[in-house]
Amino acid sequence: MAKNLKVLNLTKCRKLRRTPDFSAHKNLEKLILQGCEELVHADRSIGKLKHLVLLNLKGCRKLRRLPDEMGDLGALTEILVDDTSITNIPEWKGMKKLETLSANSCTSLSIFNLAGRVTSLVNIRLVCTRITELPFGNFGALAELDISWSRIRELPNSIEKMKNLRVLRMCHSRLVKLPSALGMLEKLEEINADGCRNLQGEIPSEIGRLSFLRILRLMDARISKVPKLPENLSFLLKLRELVLVGKNLACLPMLPQNLSCLTINGGLMEKSIDLSYLEKLSELEVCDCEHLTEIQGLEHLKNLKRLRLYHLPSLVKLPDLTNLKKLWELWISDCPKLVEIQGQLESLKELRLMFCESLEKLPDSLSFKNMGYLVIDGCPKLKEIQGLEDSENLE
Repeated sequence: MAKNLKVLNLTKCRKLRRTPDFSAHKNLEKLILQGCEELVHADRSIGKLKHLVLLNLKGCRKLRRLPDEMGDLGALTEILVDDTSITNIPEWKGMKKLETLSANSCTSLSIFNLAGRVTSLVNIRLVCTRITELPFGNFGALAELDISWSRIRELPNSIEKMKNLRVLRMCHSRLVKLPSALGMLEKLEEINADGCRNLQGEIPSEIGRLSFLRILRLMDARISKVPKLPENLSFLLKLRELVLVGKNLACLPMLPQNLSCLTINGGLMEKSIDLSYLEKLSELEVCDCEHLTEIQGLEHLKNLKRLRLYHLPSLVKLPDLTNLKKLWELWISDCPKLVEIQGQLESLKELRLMFCESLEKLPDSLSFKNMGYLVIDGCPKLKEIQGLEDSENLE
């Protein structure tokens, strides 16, 4: 290898078991060993690569240990160890410029010791690891943290020191509570706790302070002790996507008027909700709300493109949907008391109606003009479907 070699790419050298001695190649800037599935040993001389900015060890599945000398890589900005068998992330005191650490799918990784040592980190990804505790130190530069599918149960209040955090993902983790300190993260744009089935307690009202929040997802989070949602959610003026799942939600508070995607999944105790003020809504999904008999204001949602209503056993009626000129997808399933769907939906392209036993009347026949996808199943009271003969796109 040339003395001034800057990039060494050994991707998918599947028979490579040991890295070479790097002592003579101190100008190396990028070392790529991705997919070297038999690699079991990284030579200690890697610590002499003072100009190295990228180290890619993705998919080195037999690699269990990283040499201590890696702590001397002062120029390193990005290290990727995804899908390896490493068990420990050391302190790495000398990595003063490290910005990205990605250790996704490191299923043996249980120890993470970077806290307080590497202050330059911007992105940390620890998806599908065995880590149970994340020691939050001086991570003031951190912008993205992903601990999804990890064993972490608690986010300490010291998380409030992450003043630059924009994205917090913890899907399917073992998290049991959302800390009120989240309200101190003024730059936060996304909170995703989908699938956190151990999550309990109230959604902290402090979240209402997050003026930059665009995405809040709590799908299938099984928040079982939520008496109500924070009333100040309406202050989240930049929120575009809201996914709520819970049991015994007493009522739906006023939501941000700029919402474009809204999912309400389960447990709403109200019999009627009014969504007429959400005029920018383009996607709406409501499901598993046992007591809900009507959804008011649907006719005012002129930007609505997708409407999905599932498992609403008490839903009796829907308003006339003629004004929804942009609606192209309408899915209604398991609404046994719904009698009719009113309106002339000329932009409709997909219609799915399943197990609506009382349904007797479909939208105006012109609604089928541009229809390309139609499924009707379990609707025994529907005697005929007018307008299918005028559909030019129906398969």
